[in-house]
Amino acid sequence: MAEDLWPDFEAQKIISPKTILHEQSSILTTKTKNVLASEVISGVTTKGLAVHQLRILAPALNNYKYNLLQLTHDPIFFYPCQITGNSTMYEAQNEEQLFEVLRKIFNSDETKKIVTSLYSQSLAE
Repeated sequence: MAEDLWPDFEAQKIISPKTILHEQSSILTTKTKNVLASEVISGVTTKGLAVHQLRILAPALNNYKYNLLQLTHDPIFFYPCQITGNSTMYEAQNEEQLFEVLRKIFNSDETKKIVTSLYSQSLAE
């Protein structure tokens, strides 16, 4: 039998940035009583980084889509990750910092104006 040269591995409980964005996407849909929706579009950049875009959807407005933010990270390691939202770039070193950045983007005056406008216009249709 061959000698085992590998160390023991323990899985770490990490929530991926993509999962966090999906969760927040669902919360927005619930919060707007399904008037607005959102989606997370994932892919790979030309530099080989994982990329996730959070888009707000307004089905009543001819399925208008607004790109709220973009998040990139190494394809193997989730952190650090770079987040661009409201024309500002942020970096999160861990899950806790990612929550702080997302809270800042979601609660910014610019985001509140955008969501309120899309929500109000959708209700008027």
